[in-house]
Amino acid sequence: MCGDASAPPTLLRLSGSNFAPTAELKCHVADVEAVAASAASDFQTPATFVSWGEVACNAPRRAAAAAAFISVTQDGTRWASPRPLTYFTPPSVLRISPAAADLRTAVPLRLEASHLFARANNLLCLLT
Repeated sequence: MCGDASAPPTLLRLSGSNFAPTAELKCHVADVEAVAASAASDFQTPATFVSWGEVACNAPRRAAAAAAFISVTQDGTRWASPRPLTYFTPPSVLRISPAAADLRTAVPLRLEASHLFARANNLLCLLT
């Protein structure tokens, strides 16, 4: 998820089991630092029942990349075990080399980018 506070909320689809369409169905997001310090930096939002195995909810906006946890409740008091949730700054291409190439020839491209993920070897590019 993007760490841009001006961006619209991100719809999260959470997979699990035994979800029920209750009036108290909610998601809870807490920052990792707040959880470690037992501080109140929580966000609760209504969740939407999609199926017995899926619910959807909006994640709160963040101004910067952050680690958090997300949990779900069906009754407003008992919460499922928290699962990791990562806010990230999207990658940005800084330079492409070569800037032009013959379309009939396979040419390796060199991309320089910022904010790449730790698993950059899984990076895919779409050239249009």
